[in-house]
Amino acid sequence: MPWNLSGTYAASCHCRLVCPCPVDGKPTGPGDNCRGAGIFHIERGSLDGTDLSGVDVALVNEFPSNISAGNLKVGIVVSDSASDEQVSALERIMKGEEGGPFGDLSALYGEWLGTEKGTVGFSGGERPSYTLGDATVTFEPLAAPDGS
Repeated sequence: MPWNLSGTYAASCHCRLVCPCPVDGKPTGPGDNCRGAGIFHIERGSLDGTDLSGVDVALVNEFPSNISAGNLKVGIVVSDSASDEQVSALERIMKGEEGGPFGDLSALYGEWLGTEKGTVGFSGGERPSYTLGDATVTFEPLAAPDGS
C-alpha cells in the first residue's frame, strides 16, 4: 500500500564546514566519516491505515565514505508518544521496505542499526531546533549579504 509523509525536517552532522553529502563528497568529520541525524516532524502521513500525523522520528546515520559508495549505517528513533503500530510503520518506510525515496536509499545501506523509541522532538520557526535523547541542536540562520 502506498505511504505518504508531509512535514518538516532538519538534519545535522559532525562534518566540518559545509555538508558534503548533497554533492556526494567525502565526509569531513573526525575519522573521515559522517555521524548525524535527520529529525522529521510528520504533520500528515499514513501507511496501511496507520495515521502517522504528529509523530517525530530521527534517522540516525554513520556514513564511512561518500553516500554513493554505500555501506551506510542507519537506524531510527521514534518519539516515545508513538504507538507500536506507528513505530512499525515508520520502520518499514525508513528501512525502504515500502519503496519511495527511502527504498532507493536503502540500496546503499550496509547495516540497519535498529529501531527504538526515545526522546525525539522538533521545533520550527526562524531558529529551528531538535531534541534527540539528551542533545538539543539549534540552527542559526545564515544572513545574506543584504542582511535578510
